[in-house]
Amino acid sequence: VVTFNVRGRLPAGRHQLAVVATSNGASFTTGYTPVAYDHIRPQRLYRPATLGIEAVDVKLPRALSIAYITGVGDNVAPMLEQLMGTLLDRNGSDIHLKQGRRPVLRLDGELTNQDIPPLSGEMMWSLVQLIASPHECDQFEEQMQLDTAYAYKDRARFRTNIYLDQLGISIALRLIPSRIPTWQDVGLPKQGRDLVFKGHGLFLVTGPTGSGKTTTIAALIREINEREYKHVVTIEDPIEFMYKDDKCTITQREVPVDTPSFAAGVLDALRQDPDIILVGEMRNLETMATTLLAAEAGKLVMATVHTTSAYQTVERILNAFPAEQQGQVRFQLAATLVGIVSQVLVPKRGGGRSAAFELMVANEAIRASIRDAKPYLIQNAIETGAALGMRSLDQALVELLDNGAISYESAFEKCQNPANFQKLEAKYKGAGQ
Repeated sequence: VVTFNVRGRLPAGRHQLAVVATSNGASFTTGYTPVAYDHIRPQRLYRPATLGIEAVDVKLPRALSIAYITGVGDNVAPMLEQLMGTLLDRNGSDIHLKQGRRPVLRLDGELTNQDIPPLSGEMMWSLVQLIASPHECDQFEEQMQLDTAYAYKDRARFRTNIYLDQLGISIALRLIPSRIPTWQDVGLPKQGRDLVFKGHGLFLVTGPTGSGKTTTIAALIREINEREYKHVVTIEDPIEFMYKDDKCTITQREVPVDTPSFAAGVLDALRQDPDIILVGEMRNLETMATTLLAAEAGKLVMATVHTTSAYQTVERILNAFPAEQQGQVRFQLAATLVGIVSQVLVPKRGGGRSAAFELMVANEAIRASIRDAKPYLIQNAIETGAALGMRSLDQALVELLDNGAISYESAFEKCQNPANFQKLEAKYKGAGQ
């Protein structure tokens, strides 16, 4: 008996399944209607040839539940469940699986080897099949990397990147908490929360990879969902947090499953009567241009950017455009920007991590600095904008340090301007004496 794996989001009518076929074409039993072949696709480079795996398009009932292919790395599903369970129990954040290496967990920001034998190539391919749909397996083979999401029972979801390195297949899984946190849970300042209730404009959450940007966005969507009757359209790659309608109607679309790109998703969203559009990542010129267009159209657009400060974010957006377009983009950005939250995660005393937030509120001084091509003035406007709730990252770090949440060494490692940080820290100490 061969079991099939139905994974991910299935299109209506026709389902793609990974199946085992012996070299002599032996038939197999599923417990459902006999398998009807449409076509058999030849094996590709990264499928272990000795296992005789072929991908087949078949028609079967939607009721098939998640399983894994019997006889192909039978031990990978229990092993993956063990690793995920350990990660959750110890408040970890990431799992790293590499061919020829032991599994590694990131616990409190530190990588920790696990007492599991090194993973073979066959086991890594079985893990790919367990995590990804057959269509995604094909995509991985063609592009040599894959972004997807994986659900662990009803306890958690994982953002997953599958890629190749010199050793073979590698997989990185990042934990997405099953419970959407509140804005208070993530430590966001109230003034940052208030920015998403401006009604329209561009609101950005920025930070390095793994800094909690998606979690902060999710907390804000939760707050909106609990307070306002809005239509929220999200464009994500992949979908991480699953939202349930409360007061809001929330439409979640995944790139490339539901829309070919972020830019296409934003343009589509403008025809779907949205109040709020979430762009999972502003990663290229086309996405930035359509995001600004949506904000100009009177929508609230929330997006993430891989930058570490408000000043750097403005520079990144402007420099993404050709020189002849930058004048127009400066006026678009100055007119639509409502605020930027930039965040980093800092190890806490006693374990865990705490988020430190730089907060920029787009007042007239900041809008003028953008229009006049003087974004370097943004940092000073933030540091002197306490009346509007603005604060620099260094000010946020000193506040966490003063509250005893983090150590001086951890704060100093994350600060943007070491000399300025030391002055701020001395000022706080003096005020406390």
